[in-house]
Amino acid sequence: MCTNTKEKKIYELLKLYWGYDDFRPVQKDIILSVIEKKDTLGLLPTGGGKSLCFQIPALYFSNICLVVSPLVALMKDQVENLEKRGINAIYLHSGMSYAEKSNIYRKITSHHFKFIYVSPEKLQTQEFREILNNISIDLIAVDEAHCISQWGHDFRPSYLNIGEIRNLFPEAPVIALTATATHEVVKDIVSLMRLNNPAVFSKSFERKNLSYVVRKAENKQEYLLYLLSKVSGSTVIYVRNRKKTKQWAEFLQKKGLTSEFYHAGLSTIERNIKQERWIKGQSRIMVATNAFGMGIDKPDVRLVVHLDLPETLEAYYQEAGRAGRDEQKAFAVALVNDEDILMLKQNFEKSFPSIEEIKHIYDMIGSYLQIPVGSGNGNSYLFDLDTFANRYKIPVSKVYASIKFLERNNYLYLNDYFEEPTKVRFIVSPKEVYQIAVKIRTLEPILMFLTRNYPGIFTDLTPINELYIAQKIKTTHIHIKQLLQKLKNSNIIEYFPNSTLPKIVYVTDRIEKKFLYISPETYLERKKIALQKLNKVIEYISYNGCRTKFLLKYFGEENYNRCGVCDNCLISKKNFSLTEHKISRFIQEKIPCDMEELWQQLLKKYKKEDIEITLQNLLDEKLIVIENNQIKRAP
Repeated sequence: MCTNTKEKKIYELLKLYWGYDDFRPVQKDIILSVIEKKDTLGLLPTGGGKSLCFQIPALYFSNICLVVSPLVALMKDQVENLEKRGINAIYLHSGMSYAEKSNIYRKITSHHFKFIYVSPEKLQTQEFREILNNISIDLIAVDEAHCISQWGHDFRPSYLNIGEIRNLFPEAPVIALTATATHEVVKDIVSLMRLNNPAVFSKSFERKNLSYVVRKAENKQEYLLYLLSKVSGSTVIYVRNRKKTKQWAEFLQKKGLTSEFYHAGLSTIERNIKQERWIKGQSRIMVATNAFGMGIDKPDVRLVVHLDLPETLEAYYQEAGRAGRDEQKAFAVALVNDEDILMLKQNFEKSFPSIEEIKHIYDMIGSYLQIPVGSGNGNSYLFDLDTFANRYKIPVSKVYASIKFLERNNYLYLNDYFEEPTKVRFIVSPKEVYQIAVKIRTLEPILMFLTRNYPGIFTDLTPINELYIAQKIKTTHIHIKQLLQKLKNSNIIEYFPNSTLPKIVYVTDRIEKKFLYISPETYLERKKIALQKLNKVIEYISYNGCRTKFLLKYFGEENYNRCGVCDNCLISKKNFSLTEHKISRFIQEKIPCDMEELWQQLLKKYKKEDIEITLQNLLDEKLIVIENNQIKRAP
């Protein structure tokens, strides 16, 4: 297994912290490249174990690993997983309060952490750059590296600043990782991240155990129930919006199937409870928006169903790829009808408001958040998308699409949903609190717990955890919320309940609407790229050949025949054996002969794909050889 000291060390780290005896394919090669201090690009499919590719080298090195990641939820999951293994890690993003940031910065400069996860926007702030000047970094890891490319489906302009960090740590290698990169995106990653002669490792995007299926279904409820009766085991069902998650989960529950619904608007506690029940198998089905899945590695998902289609094959491949990570048989099924195609096209048009509309919405956001022109840079503000849209009578889809354009032009961005903790401050004196506790016995437990366990609660707004308090004083979470509201109504405390709203983060100071510039050329180019991606999704739905081959070709893998397990392959298999036999006999009767001439003769009677597969089988079985464009019988 181990041939040298470096290999021995990485296997020891793998066993010590993760309990595994061996690496997945390509993982070891990537890790060895990084510990040789080479810039490295890893192209691994969903579920391919990308995080280990930088976590093991980081533990091998002496100093800190800086990890750039685009999603707060993903950073949070990875940090929690590292901490469970006894590894010190922290994450930083632009939605944090001044006190939270100050506390973390103090710990970072005292070398308290092995891993620092940071959002790309945070990376470009002056305050964080100053912190970087005071620490030693041995490795820079960039997760979801496709975000640096305008060809990528999740372009984030703040990723373009990652290359500048190299100047601060010229000796530190960079590892860039992604699960969804076309040829154009790979070129951008290498160029824009300033990777120095990088070692590029890729694992085929093929998932041999995963059967891709598309079914025309006018009655999706009926067909979904049929699917769930045929495919047992853990299931994820993807829908477009939050309302649908609840509707579909309730429909399945009424049919006697254990199901949960999941979306980004739920509180952290709710999401964790639902996720935990599903992971443990207490609930079979998770109905979710695309907010579900990042950082969740449940290997035994047998079925992923798309009731609504995403706008890109990158998103579809990533979501479908959450099935069958244990390499056992699994299915990725898209249920579609004519209305779905129409909806995809309508949503595409809605996602491209005019430049004037984008400018107007930018101006309205500033007014709504009460941010004066000339301020806001680096600050974050809670933002209720629905309330904003209702107040200004603008469709939510148009608001969201406009924000996405403002993100791409580096004016502001919408942070993903995370929980703002409940905060409390007493507005009466300690003496008065004691008197109230004596007088009103029902309030005594919570009042005494707050005063004893939260220092500073009489002077500062203090984060508290209602669930923790409920457990300690032996009551329910709901009852604690009721008591806090009662204390607020009695003018005893200031009380700000927890929030799961996203945050608008200003990358630059707010400017007047007339000075906001979005290049018409860039706008049209973005629309052109998005339309190309959408058309590929539509093409995939109607494709009659091997679906795996279609997806692999999209991601740059050309030399692939058939998977043999997708819906189209299984349909054609019934007739293929006879066809293969006829082609095989024809070839063996003609050889030795010119390859070009034989090919033209075969194309008159048979499909190109059938000819390719038969030729490959004859070569694999060593019945023929091809030399100098001549096809001969094998010796």
